[in-house]
Amino acid sequence: MAERRLRVLVGKPGLDGHDRGAKTISRAFRDAGFEVIYLGVRQTPEQIVSSAIQEDVDLIALSILSDAYHTHLPAVNELLKQRKSQDIAVIVGGVIAEADVPALKQAGARGVFTPGTPTDAIVAWIHENVTGGRAYGYAPPGSLAQHVLEGDLRGAGRLMRDLDDGLPDAIDQLQLLHPHTGNAHLVAVAGPAGAGKSTLIDRLVAAYREKDLLVGVVAISPSSSRSGGAILGDRIRLNRYDDDAGVFVRSLATRGAKGGVSRSTWEVVGVLDAMGMDVIIIETAGCGHDEVEIHDRVHTTVLVTIPGLGDDVEAMEAGLLEMGDILVVNKADLAGADAAIRELAAMLELPQAEASAWRPPVLGTQGTDGAGIEQLFSALESHREYLKVSGALQQRNRERLAGVFADALRDRLLDRVLGALKQDRRYRQLLDDLQKGSTDPSTAARELAERAFP
Repeated sequence: MAERRLRVLVGKPGLDGHDRGAKTISRAFRDAGFEVIYLGVRQTPEQIVSSAIQEDVDLIALSILSDAYHTHLPAVNELLKQRKSQDIAVIVGGVIAEADVPALKQAGARGVFTPGTPTDAIVAWIHENVTGGRAYGYAPPGSLAQHVLEGDLRGAGRLMRDLDDGLPDAIDQLQLLHPHTGNAHLVAVAGPAGAGKSTLIDRLVAAYREKDLLVGVVAISPSSSRSGGAILGDRIRLNRYDDDAGVFVRSLATRGAKGGVSRSTWEVVGVLDAMGMDVIIIETAGCGHDEVEIHDRVHTTVLVTIPGLGDDVEAMEAGLLEMGDILVVNKADLAGADAAIRELAAMLELPQAEASAWRPPVLGTQGTDGAGIEQLFSALESHREYLKVSGALQQRNRERLAGVFADALRDRLLDRVLGALKQDRRYRQLLDDLQKGSTDPSTAARELAERAFP
């Protein structure tokens, strides 16, 4: 079901390392239902604009606590102009004197917010001036698919946005791209929140780039169950690649989807594949046991844990070990890491549901200093080679496509059935019957399915 959700990039350029104000406004934007790409502190104008284009944001919000906005604002706007992206609105806030407001607006700020401006007033301004697509709009000539194939990053970012928002025309564009897909190696990095997945991915991207491979990253974060907004902060760990033409990072929110991914994840992966990426890394939202299905949607799954996160029986019952082609105990400098590695290795010695020539290695890593990353990269390359040599790659691709097809079919059927049902007065009667107890949800769903598909 199509839904345009506002995307805002919050950046803090310059040398100021205080991010309290930026975090406060990011949370306010999330609570207003916006999807917020939060970059942390000390970005350059180049990093901000590159991120804005890859993320296809509607608005850049610059938080500055000094008079550096006189330098950074013109630089950001000039870069947007050079990259034909001046339709992205820019606002500034922070330590700004009232006397400077006219000059900042003259320099290209659509909105200027001085100290003491309530966050509600900033949100209201955005709703009035930006919500609904673009301040001025972005509509390149020709198909977005053709722009993707020609290497137009802005077109790629917009197509990913259209797919994420569920625009019907975007599927037609994906159909045009499909003949150009199937070449990338898909790697899922899954595990609970706080396991250090983003830091590991940062190290892996560096390893792939050293081999001159093109890398796409899809970083998924949970949406707020209340507002529907989200803070997408995984780019913080990947800021150093913002100026690297060989890396494309896209942040997605789950938007209510299960399994640690969003409904548009595999469509976005398809766009990156058509762009010619050699490797595409998917970072799940960190929902733990809910992420088991992702193994069937990728070529290699890296399961990340840290010492002290639960017992062995829980891991076996959840099927987590079965989904990992490579098991990683990150933050291996913590107490209990060696024991965790030994326990996981011992559990893998238990009889497997299916005999396989591939034995998942158990590795210790420290994403902060790079310890163990070389071994992890080597294991990834070994698994990729195993899939090719053993003939398992073709079967895994078939299973992957079957799973992605089933996901897409289920989502679209559900949207159509619920959409039609809500237009029918019988939907209210159905809810009344459920509330009165005259039927139950499973029986009602079965009867509806039997009527729709006799």
